[in-house]
Amino acid sequence: MLKEQFEQQRSRIHSFDLRIKILAVLWFAILAVMVDKVLVLGQLMVAAFLLLVISNLSFKLIFKRLLIINTFILLIWLVLPVTYPGSPLLSLGMITISKAGLLYALRITLRTNAIMILILGLLNTAKITSLIRALQQLYIPQKIIYLLFLVVRYLPVVKLEATKLLAAMKLRGFEKKTSWRSYKTIAYLIAILLVKSYERAQRIYQAMLCRGFSGKLHIKDEFNFKVIDLLMLLIIIIFSSWLLGLEKGLIQLC
Repeated sequence: MLKEQFEQQRSRIHSFDLRIKILAVLWFAILAVMVDKVLVLGQLMVAAFLLLVISNLSFKLIFKRLLIINTFILLIWLVLPVTYPGSPLLSLGMITISKAGLLYALRITLRTNAIMILILGLLNTAKITSLIRALQQLYIPQKIIYLLFLVVRYLPVVKLEATKLLAAMKLRGFEKKTSWRSYKTIAYLIAILLVKSYERAQRIYQAMLCRGFSGKLHIKDEFNFKVIDLLMLLIIIIFSSWLLGLEKGLIQLC
């Protein structure tokens, strides 16, 4: 998810302080979980989409990433409306679709997509090193930062190793089938990947020690808090207050 495909592009979002963008993503993710009204979640979704437009990112790549998570959400739409208790909205023989189940599935869809679009629109506009430096300045625990950095750096390596092993298995006549033999072979593949990942992690750690690693990543990226960042912070506060006011009934729409 965190790749540098969009970092070279330029937009107003790219120029914002990365620390503010990280805090904005965290806050709106918490806010999306806190609110429950479809109207509020819908407005958050619209705001996230407008942010995506301003970010000037490739809609084709964004759509591919959203398609992955919405594939799982589709399963929720198939199951939740017919299993969630509530007043029946539609009956098809022995299957009853509840209104509460449909609304629950809609809330999950809006929450998930809004958070994902915010992550893609705000965090994918930065370099990985800049993101790590921003997390350091926000006093995120170092172990979490190391984990993020190493996952982003070496996940493609593990994927390449898995591709090579799978190709070797196919050359030896392996075919994916719904059989115990196929399941055992896939389990062996996963076990080999875990062993190879552990061995590579040991080699990487030894190499880091040889290069003077002392428990802290030293990244030179620096951030300057500008007037435009203050404006973004004010917009976040005002929009959050608006959404919370709608959720609590303090603001009434005609």
